[in-house]
Amino acid sequence: MEVLTIMSNNKYLTKITAASLLGDGGIYIPTSTRSINGRFYIAQIEDHKDYLDWLADKHATIAKTTIYGPYSVKCPQCVNPKKQYRLQTAQIPFYTKFRQRMYPQGKKVIDPHYLTQLDYEFLAIWYQEDGTYISCLERKDYVRERIQLASMSFSYAENLLLREALKEKLNLIWNIRRVKSKSGGFLYQLELYKKQYDVFINGVMPYIQPSFMYKVTRKDKLSLEMKK
Repeated sequence: MEVLTIMSNNKYLTKITAASLLGDGGIYIPTSTRSINGRFYIAQIEDHKDYLDWLADKHATIAKTTIYGPYSVKCPQCVNPKKQYRLQTAQIPFYTKFRQRMYPQGKKVIDPHYLTQLDYEFLAIWYQEDGTYISCLERKDYVRERIQLASMSFSYAENLLLREALKEKLNLIWNIRRVKSKSGGFLYQLELYKKQYDVFINGVMPYIQPSFMYKVTRKDKLSLEMKK
């Protein structure tokens, strides 16, 4: 476990937690306990246990942190669903502040305050949890690629806020892509400007855990270049 001072610990864990809350992480206050404080939690499939181990090591510097599993997930529509692990921390005031700021009405929202922490490590955490790299060789001389962040749970205005922060902090340009929802309405997600793929990948690469390396490995592009 990395030993940090209280001050640097809280600053670093603020970044780690804020990044994860844009992805798969969450904070809740259990009604089954007497504590009024929140706890952080996140689940990942068993393939990504290395990522949860890394995350647990960070959170354990301020709170008791436990990883449960592996356990089966009920998913009738899934074919051979993989087992999952769940990371969960103790309830402490540190997480309560996030709950108060990012769940004002019970639903997660973007808080501009936490976007001040945005750097490539922040982005790598967010991308590992909720990002997608799509690559396919459409023709012998053309690779179709997309790098996206699954920001569909946030409003269009919040996606604008995220896009502006990414441009200001990292000089990365993201388009806001409209996606049709099952209800017939529209959701919005961020998609990286194609000419910046190499910049993005080089930036997040040092922070990517081994099981997520497939999200930064441009296999089809390398294959195409080898054919030339």
